[in-house]
Amino acid sequence: MLEGSSPKCLVCYNESTFLISKDNFDHNICKNSECLFIFVSNPPKNLNAVYKKELDTIFVETSNEATSPKFDTNKNIMYAKKIIASNKISSLLDIGSRNGNFLLAITNLTNIKSVVGVEPNTQATLHSKKLGLDVRNHFFSKNIFIN
Repeated sequence: MLEGSSPKCLVCYNESTFLISKDNFDHNICKNSECLFIFVSNPPKNLNAVYKKELDTIFVETSNEATSPKFDTNKNIMYAKKIIASNKISSLLDIGSRNGNFLLAITNLTNIKSVVGVEPNTQATLHSKKLGLDVRNHFFSKNIFIN
């Protein structure tokens, strides 16, 4: 990639722009107002070190609240739960599903019929599969979902 240029959107292939750097990941957002896909550009080379601390953290449900002992995911899970219910969403694709905590919570707290994750880290993918989740060990691209 040329210096100063932004990566193309992984969904619609339009231009993107830098959004934020979080957890050692640079996130870009698609400039196409009908897409607005947020994706990681230039992922860290050693994903195992980035993910190692969270692989032992799993979703726990207590009194209709989703909790995660190490991460503040409650707001994300509850917000997603409301969106899923109000829009009658029946399937969900989580790109960068990490340890599977979000997918597990959505599976347990909603009536959603199909959840799939895409995760580039092998250890995080294996952890998610042990939880019974359908997580694919890849970086996201349209090609892995053609079939």
